[in-house]
This record gives sequence, structure tokens and C-alpha cells, in this order.
Amino acid sequence: MLRNLELFCLSCGREMAGPLRRTASLRCHDCRESGEPISFELALRARKVAEIRVIEPPAGRTAA
Repeated sequence: MLRNLELFCLSCGREMAGPLRRTASLRCHDCRESGEPISFELALRARKVAEIRVIEPPAGRTAA
């Protein structure tokens, strides 16, 4: 289900590495090591992506 979900670092915006995607980490390895704070703008982007994914019906299905 979550395979198509866009997962990115909430500190720098780069795509997450596989192990961090599986554990739903909020930050990439580099940002975790350096202690970078989570970006408010990127957190809002992640929220918007999650909301869009909930609203869109799965491929091949129509909304009721």
C-alpha cells in the first residue's frame, strides 16, 4: 500500500534511503547525523501529499 507513497526527508527534502523508508523515518541519514531540524515547509508538503493520497482512489478503482 505505501510503496507508491512519496517519502522524503523533512529536513532537506531529498528522497529517503530504503531502510529509512521502511521504518518511516522523518529525516535522512545525513540530517539525522548532523541533527538538522525538521523544516516546517517540508512538513506541510508531506501533509499535503498524504492528504492527496487519501483522497485519490487506488488505481483501477472508482470513487463511490
